[in-house]
Amino acid sequence: MPDLHKATLQLMNGSSVQPMFAKNHLLFSLPRGVGSNNDLDWHMDIPLLGDTSIPGIQLFTFIDSVGPREGGTVAVAGSHRLGKSQQANSKEFRIQLERTEFFGQLFSSEPSEPSHIFDAEGTVDGIELKVIEMCGEPGDVIFMDVRLWHTRFPNFSERSRMMLTQRFLPEHVRRQVKNRYYG
Repeated sequence: MPDLHKATLQLMNGSSVQPMFAKNHLLFSLPRGVGSNNDLDWHMDIPLLGDTSIPGIQLFTFIDSVGPREGGTVAVAGSHRLGKSQQANSKEFRIQLERTEFFGQLFSSEPSEPSHIFDAEGTVDGIELKVIEMCGEPGDVIFMDVRLWHTRFPNFSERSRMMLTQRFLPEHVRRQVKNRYYG
């Protein structure tokens, strides 16, 4: 645990952060074809606040193994650099991004076309973007900027899987998010 705290401080340039929620969230996916929702829900985890500094990070902790092309969480590497000086919630910013070729194709893709999504690369506003899968073994942790566009992906494996997630934000960001969007 001290190593995770140290890594969090380093990623946040020394800013102290607090969990966004009182408890970690359990992410659970049923195996292929077992009554799960297969819609993609591309989103950011907090709104854009018009500030170019890192507003927070999210940790994903693997409880079960998630291998390549098995349908773990997917994210668009580099997307946290888009629109940094804007103020917009995920829905408002998504409308802007849908007008670009890269996100227009990505947001309209069906999860039945995994290779199309997993191999997606492009450029928006001069920023290189690439879809990546979150793969790992029990105990592995992935850190992610909370502005990164991501979605759960249908579980293509034959077994149920679990991950834990938590967002960590500086107190001033927690207040801004709460006041502006949940107040």
